[in-house]
Amino acid sequence: MGITLPLTTLLSALWLSQESPIPTYETVVTAPPLPVRDGGFSVGAAGAMALPGAAGDLGRALENAPGVARMSPARDGLVLWGSTPQESRVLFDGVEIPALFHFGGWRSVVPTEALRKATVLPGAFAANLGRAVGGIVEIQSADVSAGDRRAWLAADLLDTSVGVRVPIGSRGGFLVTGRLGYLDRLYGAMASSPSQALFPVPAYRDGMAKATLDLGDGRRLTVEGLAASDRRQVALNTESPNGRLTEARTRNFSRVIVRFEQASDHGVTAITAFAGTDTSNLDQQLGLVPVWLHASTVDVGTRLSHGLLFGDHWLETGLDGLVGVSTLERHGSLTEPPREGDANIFGASPGGATGSDVWHPVLGDIAPYALAEFHLGRWQLRPGVRFAEALVSSDRTLPPTGLTPRVGFSRTTWSVEPRLAVAAAATDWLDLALAGGIHHQLPEAADLSPVFGSPRLGPSRGADAVLSATLHAYQLQVESAVFGRKLDDLAVRNPDPQPPLAQSLVQGGEGRSYGAQVIVRRDCGRKGPCGLLSYTLSRSLRRAPAEAEWRLLDYDQTHVLTAMLAHRWRRWFAGARLRYTTGMPRTPVVGAYYDSSAGAYRPILGLENSVRLPAFVELDLRAERTWEGDSLQFTVSLEITNASNHANTEEIVYSGNYSRHAYIVGLPLLAVVGFRLEI
Repeated sequence: MGITLPLTTLLSALWLSQESPIPTYETVVTAPPLPVRDGGFSVGAAGAMALPGAAGDLGRALENAPGVARMSPARDGLVLWGSTPQESRVLFDGVEIPALFHFGGWRSVVPTEALRKATVLPGAFAANLGRAVGGIVEIQSADVSAGDRRAWLAADLLDTSVGVRVPIGSRGGFLVTGRLGYLDRLYGAMASSPSQALFPVPAYRDGMAKATLDLGDGRRLTVEGLAASDRRQVALNTESPNGRLTEARTRNFSRVIVRFEQASDHGVTAITAFAGTDTSNLDQQLGLVPVWLHASTVDVGTRLSHGLLFGDHWLETGLDGLVGVSTLERHGSLTEPPREGDANIFGASPGGATGSDVWHPVLGDIAPYALAEFHLGRWQLRPGVRFAEALVSSDRTLPPTGLTPRVGFSRTTWSVEPRLAVAAAATDWLDLALAGGIHHQLPEAADLSPVFGSPRLGPSRGADAVLSATLHAYQLQVESAVFGRKLDDLAVRNPDPQPPLAQSLVQGGEGRSYGAQVIVRRDCGRKGPCGLLSYTLSRSLRRAPAEAEWRLLDYDQTHVLTAMLAHRWRRWFAGARLRYTTGMPRTPVVGAYYDSSAGAYRPILGLENSVRLPAFVELDLRAERTWEGDSLQFTVSLEITNASNHANTEEIVYSGNYSRHAYIVGLPLLAVVGFRLEI
C-alpha cells in the first residue's frame, strides 16, 4: 500500500481532535474517503468544546490556526490568507451557506454538539471545490448512524441548546437540535455605549435536523434541514460628526439537502440536491442620511460525483452547480455601508449623495471537474482541473429614469482552473509538499445595481501557491509554510468622483498577499498536557485600477501569535490561550474644513491605511469538570475572556469638528459559566 502524506498539514493539521483529517486508504474499502485536500487543517468538535477562548464553539476554534487573521468583534467571517470574508465560502456538509457565524462572531450557526469537525482550506484546494478566490470553510455534521443514543442540554450566558441523536440499528438514525441566544438582553451591563454601537450583540436562534436511512447494498439516503436567524439593533447618541446612529439589521437563511450515496469495494457515487433561501435587511440612519437595503435569494444546486479506487490510486469526476435568483431593493447613501478600500471614518457622514434602485439578478455556475490522486512510493501526486461556466444576468442595465423601459442583460463566461499538489516523504520524520491552483468567483448580487454598483461586473480571479514542511518528533509536530496569493478583476469603488452612468463600481482591482507561518503543537489526548504555539508573518495589499501605489488591506495584520497550553487530569481540564496581533490599518484624519452647504465639518484624510490601531492582546482562561454516571455525563465549565481586562482598541471616534479623537475599546473581562448534560 502506498503512503498517505499529510497534505492537509500544508499550513496546519488537526491539533485538537483525536481523529485524523485524512483517512488513510486500504486496498479494499466500502466507502472511500474524499481525496486529500491542500492547505487545510481540521478541528474536531470534542476538542473544540474544551479549547480556551472558543467558548465551546467549533467555529471559533478555527480562529486560532495559522493563516487565519483576527476579526473585529463587529464582523462575522474569517480572513484567510489575506482575503476578505466575502472572498471565501462556507460549506455545510458540502452545501454553500451565507455565513459561518451569527452576527458578531459569538457563535457558529450550528451548535457544536451536532457537528463532527470543521476544516479550513485557506487556498490551493482541490478541483472539486470552487466559487471562491479566497478560502473555504467546511463544517460537517455528526454521524447519526453510529454510536449510542444521545440527548443533550447545554446552557451558559450566551445561549441554550437542546438536541437528540438516535441511531436506529443498522438502518440509519436521526438528529434534531435547536438553540436560542439571549446575550443581547444581558450585554448592557457589561459594555459601555460606544462599545455596544461598534459591537452590537445579536438576538439569534438556529435549528438543524438530519435523518439517514440505509437502503442496503451500500446505498444510503440522507435528508437534512438547517435554519438560522439573526437580529440586532443599535440606537446611539455620540459626539461623533453625525451625532446619532441608529441601525436595525436582520438575516435569515435555510437549507434543505437530500443526498444519495452508493458505495462499493471499488468506488463511491454521490448525488446531492439542495435548495434554500437567504434574506437580509439593513435599516440605518447616520445623522440625516438613510441607508436601507433588502435582499432575498432563492438558491438551488446539485453536486454529482463518482470516485474509483485503483489499488492505492484514486480518480474522481463530478459536476458542481449552483443558481441563485435574487431580488434587491436599496435606497439612501451611495457609499454606505462602506466597502473594503473605502477611506471610511467611523461616525463620519457618508455625504448627501443618495439613490434608489430595485433589481433582480441571477447568478449561476456549473462546473464539471476531474481530479486524481496517485501514490508512487514516497511521492503523492494530485492533479485536477475544473471547467466553470458562469452566468451573470439582471433585468436592468441603466438606472431608472422616467418612463425608460427596463433593459436587461445576460452573459456567460468560461474559465479553466487547473490545480496541482505534490508531496513527498523526504525521511520518516519529514514531509514536504507543494500545491497551487487558479480560482474564480462570481460578482456579488448587490454589486450589479446600475445605481449603486455596475451591471458590467464579471467573475474575479485568484491564483495561490503554498510550500510546506512538516516535522514529526518527540510527540510534537512542527509545521512551517510559505504562501502567496494574487487576485485580479476585483470589484472596487470607481475612483472617478463623478463616475459614468451605471459605473459606480469598476472591475480591475488587484490584490496580493504573501507570508510565512510556523506552528508547534502537541495534540490533546485523554490525559496529560497539550498545546500549541503558532506564528504568522504576512502582508496583504490592494489597489484600484487607477492607483499606482499599493495600500494595505483593511484587515491586514503583520504579526499573528497564538499560544495555548492545557492539561487534562482525571475529570478536570484547564487551559489558557494568549493572542497577540498587529492592529488593523486605518486612514488618519490630518485636518478638517467646514462645509457650509451641508452645515457640517468634513475631514481631510491622510494616506489611506497608513496608520494602525494599537496591537491587540488578550488572555483567555477555561476550566471544566466532568462527572460521569452509568447513563449520563455532566460537565460544568468556566470561561474567562480577556482575563487581564486589557482595554483593546477596536476603533477611533472623532469629535464633531475632528479636533479630538478617542478610542473605542472592545469587550472587558467576561466570565461565562456553563453546563452540559448528556444522557
